[in-house]
Amino acid sequence: MSNTRPASGSALELAAAGLLAGAVVHLAAWLGGPRWMAASGAPPSIVASAAAGTWPALLGTLAIAASLVGAALSCLLVARSSGRLTFVRIALGSFAVILLARGSLVVPYILCGQRRWRTPAGDIIATGDWFVAGSLVVLAIGALICLELRPSRS
Repeated sequence: MSNTRPASGSALELAAAGLLAGAVVHLAAWLGGPRWMAASGAPPSIVASAAAGTWPALLGTLAIAASLVGAALSCLLVARSSGRLTFVRIALGSFAVILLARGSLVVPYILCGQRRWRTPAGDIIATGDWFVAGSLVVLAIGALICLELRPSRS
């Protein structure tokens, strides 16, 4: 008897579509240049890199896009597989937790206007015209993945 339920697929396929769209948005922002990157909420150092034509903006964009595509492929693999795929499910669940954490930044942003969080890794500054919309989409994708991967009660 398995403690995981088979993925129905539709929620994971929807999450995969959202993740692929996110990869396209990140690539389009880089191609659109510094103004697009700033509007999409890229950190000021990355916007400056894009303006200067240096590597950090391109490498950061490619790393994020590759992570999103990898997560999308993992969603599709789990959705269409009848096997357990334990490692893939753990990796996908870990990625979903990261998405939930990132998406949750919208709560203090909306409720109390908090725009800056200090972390041991550095400051997170909420910028860009699309911060709220992007956060809600990221939160929804993380929730879809978590709901689909949750263990069954049977």
